[in-house]
Amino acid sequence: MNPRSGKSAKVLVGFSVVALAAVAAALSLRSGRTIPTPERIPRIWASTGAAIAETDSLAVCGMPDGSVRLFATCKKGHRIDVFDAATGKFLKSFGTPGSGPGRLNRPNGIVAVRFPPAPNAQAARHAVMVIERDGARVQAFWADTFAPAGSFGSDLLVRPYGGAVHYGPEGITLYVTDAKAPNDECVLEYRIDRNGEQVTARFVRRIGDSGGDGVVELPESIAVDAKLDRLLICDEENNDVKVYTRAGQFNGTVFAVGLIDGDPEGIEIVEGLGREGVVILTGQEDEITNWFVFDRRDYALLGAFTGRDKIANTDGICVHPAPFGPFTGGALFAVNDDADIHAFDLADIQRLLTRWKGAAGAGTTQRAD
Repeated sequence: MNPRSGKSAKVLVGFSVVALAAVAAALSLRSGRTIPTPERIPRIWASTGAAIAETDSLAVCGMPDGSVRLFATCKKGHRIDVFDAATGKFLKSFGTPGSGPGRLNRPNGIVAVRFPPAPNAQAARHAVMVIERDGARVQAFWADTFAPAGSFGSDLLVRPYGGAVHYGPEGITLYVTDAKAPNDECVLEYRIDRNGEQVTARFVRRIGDSGGDGVVELPESIAVDAKLDRLLICDEENNDVKVYTRAGQFNGTVFAVGLIDGDPEGIEIVEGLGREGVVILTGQEDEITNWFVFDRRDYALLGAFTGRDKIANTDGICVHPAPFGPFTGGALFAVNDDADIHAFDLADIQRLLTRWKGAAGAGTTQRAD
């Protein structure tokens, strides 16, 4: 959510056909463009069992026993909630308020990181990188034991929000957005590694532009496109997405211009959808969440969808790309109104893509001169 916006308290309305039609009409008229009416897809489950404490961001990863766990940051609760990703059942929480190891100060973003097997170990191991907005640091926890595994960034971060991970020949890279940093320093790049039971990090550089079309005035959500060597940075001040190279240069592309009245929030690149993968961008609005689907290469708008059951004010999303449990095509998880989590089957989104047949919305991609 935009920390500078000063929005009034949320008011949710019934998710009726009339309300959906009104939202669709507004979308179609905005900025003089024809924007596709969001299609509705069924919800597989809604999470249960967790006390509400302003849920914000999500991360998902597989466990050695074959199960899949979903992790959610709870900003006001200063904790992480853990769910069975196949059912939405609450499993446990970890973290308590404070600043020491294992304690959390308004956790906002969260990223799951896969470390290769340690010497003499059979399996890889996952950690979750928890980005503490008010703690101004990133703290690592092991995904299997929930034990704290170190922290970093307190010397450089001011008000960090979101993150994304990249795996390459240079190692594991974590990108962290900072909403209070100067524009040309709004993303920090770290190289992270495992040293026994500890996660270590080395600062690499800052990314951003100080002027021109590439300026990101309010960064939060970020995604890495490893195949195309790009960073996709959501700008909540201008309600669009700026595209940078992983080396840190603005590549001249801005997309999602004029689509979102609220905030461009969670963003994911989904490899398994369409021919070459797609970008899914959240349109966070108080009364309804719409997701916009873009071509991965040129960011042409392919279509839009929302939940068949009411879902609104979505901050974080995450994707498990492989089938498991009830998800025949993989899963998309999304926060609903800071409270619970809704899960959708990627197979339903694939069916929409097939129906849209690559029809793009004119004028939704902007290349700066």
